[in-house]
Amino acid sequence: MIDAVSSKCTFDDCNIQPTYGLKGGKATHCNAHKLDEMTNVKNKRPDGFIECLTHAVIVEIDEDQHVEYYEMCNNRRTMELFKDVGSRPIVFIRLNPGSYVRNGKRTRSIFTLTDSGALKRNEKQLQHRFEAPKKVVQAAIETIPTRTISTHELFYSEL
Repeated sequence: MIDAVSSKCTFDDCNIQPTYGLKGGKATHCNAHKLDEMTNVKNKRPDGFIECLTHAVIVEIDEDQHVEYYEMCNNRRTMELFKDVGSRPIVFIRLNPGSYVRNGKRTRSIFTLTDSGALKRNEKQLQHRFEAPKKVVQAAIETIPTRTISTHELFYSEL
C-alpha cells in the first residue's frame, strides 16, 4: 500500500519530505538527493487540473486567500502553468476555505481549532463551499474562454 499522507524521499533511508521531481511530475526526491534534471515541483502543481483540449481549468484551494503569497511569485507560477499547457487559455477557479468579508459581513473559516488543538469542521459551511463551485467548474469546462487567463475567486473578501 502507498502511504500518500507522509511521503518521503525515494532515496534509501531518507526520511525528508520530497520537493523535487521531473517537470510536470510529482515530488519524489529531497533537495539533498535530487537528480540534475529535477526541479522543485512541490509548489507548482495545481490542486486540480481539468484538460478540455481547447483550454484548461485549474482548481486551487487557497487557504486564507493566499494573502501571504507575493504577487510576483504568483504571476510567475501562472505563466509557468500557461506554458505547461501549451499557451492555451486557462480558467483558474480559486476556492478559499478560510474566513472572508463580503458586504460588510464576516464569514468564519470552515475549519477552527478547539481548545485542545484538534481541528473542528463547520459542516454546513464545508458543504456549501464545496457545492457552490460545481456550477462554476461546469461552466468553465463547457465554455471556451475568450481571454488567455481568467480567474474566479470564490469566498474571497471584497477589495
